Amino acid sequence: MTWDRFWATRQASNASKATHFVVGNEAADLDSVACAIAYAYFDTQHEWIPVIQARRCDLRLRRENVAYLEQCGIDMDTVCCMDDVPDMHRGMHVVLVDHNRATKAFESATIDAIWDHHVDEHAHPEARVRVVCEPHDSGSCASVLLTHFHPSHVPGPVARLLYGAMLLDTLCWDEKAGKFHAIDRAAQQHLAPFVACDDDAALYRELLRLRNDTSHLTVSDHLRRDYKHMMCPAPNGAWSIGMASVTQPLREMVSAPTFLDEVRTYARQQAVHVLMILAGYERDGTWHRELFFFAWHPSAKALADALASLRTHYVDLTTLPLALPEHDGYAVAWTQHDLPGM
Repeated sequence: MTWDRFWATRQASNASKATHFVVGNEAADLDSVACAIAYAYFDTQHEWIPVIQARRCDLRLRRENVAYLEQCGIDMDTVCCMDDVPDMHRGMHVVLVDHNRATKAFESATIDAIWDHHVDEHAHPEARVRVVCEPHDSGSCASVLLTHFHPSHVPGPVARLLYGAMLLDTLCWDEKAGKFHAIDRAAQQHLAPFVACDDDAALYRELLRLRNDTSHLTVSDHLRRDYKHMMCPAPNGAWSIGMASVTQPLREMVSAPTFLDEVRTYARQQAVHVLMILAGYERDGTWHRELFFFAWHPSAKALADALASLRTHYVDLTTLPLALPEHDGYAVAWTQHDLPGM
């Protein structure tokens, strides 16, 4: 099928009467967007509508997505967003890409298949297909899709989308960073004939620049831009935890006069017990990670203490002093060390 013929039937305007959807994770990063579109093209059994799991008004939060999709010839006005998706029920069929547990908006649907490269939460065992690679096996969900479908032809827009997603997620094919694995290499080699890219490093730097340029965002925008939710088992139930990934130092975020008010408001809107901000950024050639922990109830201090006490290959936290106004609840911040395992 030609790209133009395919895309004419998979746009936002087609969503209201559709029954088959493929959706990336709620962070709506380039890997999720690319995989949703690619899966919809590769699986010809149904007319899958690829969904960006974000509101249309929030597409601006990810400049790299907007710029790169338009560069690939995709009009952002035509992509299907959460505003366009009808209410889900068992008669609706959904494929999850780049995550393996349906978010609330899709949990009422029938989950047909899962394609992912994150830690397996073992949800939806009834799915007819479950391909979940561990993070240490694949740096990108795009790689997982490509190596399993092994398409003989990939149209230009799909090929470029997948290539850009893989480039970002593998840190420009960086084996030393632990992001570029055998599956990624196989996918890169398979995709190369369909992509005309003279300078991978230049494309990577431009995508990274766009992703890290968050000067136009408010604190609330930062929290919404790359947000995920998880449940953490506890002796008397479970903690509902929201995690917002940001690309600027915590001290810069905290300097905003409305920082804590916006954190509290967002935590309330998401109905979480704990809201964590995961900051990852580069300064002078060095990569830094920081973690901010906010909870409504002081009892969450036990959870924070348990987190801070971890000393593994992945987590080594030291207290990061931040100037916060007086507030109810509990808040603490850390600098994260031992980064090679991330």
